[in-house]
Amino acid sequence: MGSQFDVCWMNQMNGLQWVELTGGSLILYCYFLTAKSEAKGYMWRTLLACGLSGIFGILLETAFAAANECGNSDPNLAYIIAFNEINWIIHEVTVVLYSLFKSLSVITNQALKNSVYMIMAVLGVIFAALRVNIGVNRFKFNTLGNHEISVAHSWAFISWGIADLVIIVLLVMSTLTYMKNDAGSNISGAFKTILTSSIPRIFVIFINTICIVIVGQFLNPSPTLSNFNHFLWWVKGTYPLIMLIDILLTKDLLMKSKIARESSNGTKSHPSTNAVPSGKNWWLSFH
Repeated sequence: MGSQFDVCWMNQMNGLQWVELTGGSLILYCYFLTAKSEAKGYMWRTLLACGLSGIFGILLETAFAAANECGNSDPNLAYIIAFNEINWIIHEVTVVLYSLFKSLSVITNQALKNSVYMIMAVLGVIFAALRVNIGVNRFKFNTLGNHEISVAHSWAFISWGIADLVIIVLLVMSTLTYMKNDAGSNISGAFKTILTSSIPRIFVIFINTICIVIVGQFLNPSPTLSNFNHFLWWVKGTYPLIMLIDILLTKDLLMKSKIARESSNGTKSHPSTNAVPSGKNWWLSFH
């Protein structure tokens, strides 16, 4: 029976699951590989939470599907898939949080930061509630997916898309502000790179999320549309890997932008900049 279950379990592992597991495993590898040489702060911990929750979420979800395929229709299995939504809440919220932390790390306006945090907190609560609704439907129907669950997914992803849109607007406005501001014109290329390079990454996530919502609402999709839907979910599975590559490539730029920001705007004239620790403590704050 164990061998049969193993076969059933492996049959549930498609491209999305393997990409998700690969991204999560690489996050764990890179995190612990550099644990002794680099301080780990909230951006790295956010990335770690994303990787771990993705791994656990995939393993539990595929195990549930494998049990059903092997003929084990125990109703108690529905509890597993229902509570697995906790993993997906953590996983998907951390994707947004990483982008939020990355964008706010180069913005000095504390009032703007506080407003954005409030908006994101509200969206986070809404998203969590909608994901709980997915868990309720999965428990109710004892299945991973049906029309009701698809609709519930769409509402959750709409709130996620709004959060991405808020970050995109924040980055665009900040970039334009620094370009027009005389003081901002003296900032280093690293500062501008962080602002501008983040926009395409978040925009891709935003567009992919919205496409999942739209395509997911077709009751009888054509084979082409169905394959496109699988591709969209495969792209979603790459988010942890994209975030890992991003933090590895831009960690030095964040340090340079912080130094450039202080020299351009004057540390003493900006209380929010003063609040950012220097040296190793700053590294703890942002990474």
